[in-house]
Amino acid sequence: MKKLVVSFFCLVFIASFSLNCTFAQSSDSQEPISLSHESDSSDVYYVPAKVLDVRDISPPSEKDSDSETFLPDEKVIRLWVQLLSGKFKGKRIFIEHRSGGSWSKAVFPGYDFDHLKKGDRILLYVTVEDDNIKTAHIENHLRSPWLLYLVLAFLLIMIIIAGLKGIKALISIGLTCAGIIWVLLPLILKGYHPIILAILLSIAVALITFVLLNGWSRKTMAAITGTTGGFVIAGFLSYGTGLLANLTGFNSEEASMLRYIPQTVNFNFQGILFAGIIIGALGAIMDVAMSIASSMDELYQHNPCLDFKKHIRAGFNIGKDIIGTMSNTLILAYVGSSIPLLLLFLAYQTPFARVINLDIIATEIVRAVSGSIGLAATIPVTVLVSAFLCTKVGRKKNSNS
Repeated sequence: MKKLVVSFFCLVFIASFSLNCTFAQSSDSQEPISLSHESDSSDVYYVPAKVLDVRDISPPSEKDSDSETFLPDEKVIRLWVQLLSGKFKGKRIFIEHRSGGSWSKAVFPGYDFDHLKKGDRILLYVTVEDDNIKTAHIENHLRSPWLLYLVLAFLLIMIIIAGLKGIKALISIGLTCAGIIWVLLPLILKGYHPIILAILLSIAVALITFVLLNGWSRKTMAAITGTTGGFVIAGFLSYGTGLLANLTGFNSEEASMLRYIPQTVNFNFQGILFAGIIIGALGAIMDVAMSIASSMDELYQHNPCLDFKKHIRAGFNIGKDIIGTMSNTLILAYVGSSIPLLLLFLAYQTPFARVINLDIIATEIVRAVSGSIGLAATIPVTVLVSAFLCTKVGRKKNSNS
């Protein structure tokens, strides 16, 4: 059985590699990307700082000749801050911040720093020249400490509740993040096809996660096979529907900004979109596959006399209970991230025909529905493989022993 599973993944890898070569030959350029950097980029630093004092500076009066340089309702504050890290750690400096007036506060509410007070922490954009601070401006609120506390709480809860398996799960999460940051993204920047990379990474993530958590067992093999089948089906469905629906891949500001970075590779924006759909659905598909495989393995352990057909029927009954809630999980996750946009449509009473045909809305529908279809397809694949491994292979192995 190990040989069969290894052969299956070898075939998937060879097919993916062949497709990648085909896409690579059809691309306009395969030269490495050459990103340009500012000549003084080495003199720019992002430094956390602590606010020691805040003073309001009254804007000039209307009689002042310079009053035209100030916007209506603009507020100017002077901050006395202490740098918290880097070569200038402990240094105290004055910085001045202008709010930009009422228009700026309305358009960019997240960058309103008028409420800063003593003890607050901020992130500064600092330029240095000849080992001296030349300029310093407020870049943003310092949010990283609170994010770190949240991550630490997650780590502790995983270890306390799940014990050794929790530690293994955390290792798996770390490897997944490393694969995305250090493998997937750099290879996309070098011009490789995003969908093929996403499929290969997903197979690797599923293999590592399941083997790490449960070892090489029947339920691991069933879960890996079911996961692979599910996200491959989801990927090809989303890709085919996206081509027919003329989805561009420019459904976000970030995707549009990619067009303007200095590079010698033409990004496949549709491929990037569908790669994101595959990776986004992977977690839920893995959850369904392992739930089915684990339940069927437990069923076999408690009733080894169960025949193949009854085992399959039991697996489908388990799958029916899982599929409804898991589909809701995917759809609600995508709807939840689009609530501000949906509120805009409702507030301005945008016609349904216009809404449904917008690139961003069509993309989210394809993302949610294709992911849900991938979840549904995971169930029969996992059920069949698990039933075969338990009733056929497992029973044959027991009889030989």
